[in-house]
Amino acid sequence: MNESDWWKAHAWTDQRTPALAIVARGDQIRTLGPTSYSVRSQSRPESAYTVTEVSGRWSCECVFFRATLMTCIHIVAVRYKNGFEKSASSVGEVVCHDLLMRGPTCRDGRPIDPPSKYLRTAHA
Repeated sequence: MNESDWWKAHAWTDQRTPALAIVARGDQIRTLGPTSYSVRSQSRPESAYTVTEVSGRWSCECVFFRATLMTCIHIVAVRYKNGFEKSASSVGEVVCHDLLMRGPTCRDGRPIDPPSKYLRTAHA
């Protein structure tokens, strides 16, 4: 078994969980430049890997990425972090809805179809 096959066989089956854990810690990803990031290794805390994005192509210095050229948890973590920051900055105005009195409304005040229209009732 070559190195690439070994890493593929031992890769995370779902990279989202460890990637989200990296983001959730809050101190594991550091921005180095507009498309360059330093991500702390979770197995070796004294180490960090540089993740870069060039023309839509992501790369990482970690052994897994170098051996397989497959997306690693460090790349997924950076992409999650960037997505969270982008969505948080673009939230804008939040419209509160008075569901009990008049139902939900659009930003311009027009009512939205009554919620009951979308609720299913159980039939006996």
